[in-house]
Amino acid sequence: MIEITTKRARQWIMENNRYIYVSAIVLSVTISLLRILQDNVINDDGILFLSSANAILQSDWKTAMEIFAWPFYPALIAYISLIAALSLENSAYLISIVSYAGITYFFLRNIEAIRSDKVILVIAAAIILIYPQLSDYRNMLIRDQAYWAIFLASLYYFIAYY
Repeated sequence: MIEITTKRARQWIMENNRYIYVSAIVLSVTISLLRILQDNVINDDGILFLSSANAILQSDWKTAMEIFAWPFYPALIAYISLIAALSLENSAYLISIVSYAGITYFFLRNIEAIRSDKVILVIAAAIILIYPQLSDYRNMLIRDQAYWAIFLASLYYFIAYY
């Protein structure tokens, strides 16, 4: 019985790429959490976003616009804070962690769309997870991560359906 289950598990792993995606996303979330715990000093832009989000929570959109003229990201932080009952800072970090998971997922989807090979997919996962310029920003509160994730998603759908 155990041997049959082990054979099925091995066969599933060999036929599926999901384990690569799941492993990469779990590692991405873990790396993000470790980076945030190592260096939890909020960057200058992050202070602006959190101040603007705080003004939005107080329904003071005029002040929010004076603090930061593009209110979408601070509004997203504020509303996630309301919905999830998190602090503004933790809401911003949640957006960042989810964005990095999205970057990892859609980077791998793009690689698989171009060339469906397990070895290349594993190498791509390693590259996206250890890429220093990307990992250095994991503890910062910036809008760029969500932009990168959305860009990679749109690139994937362009490649997949073109």
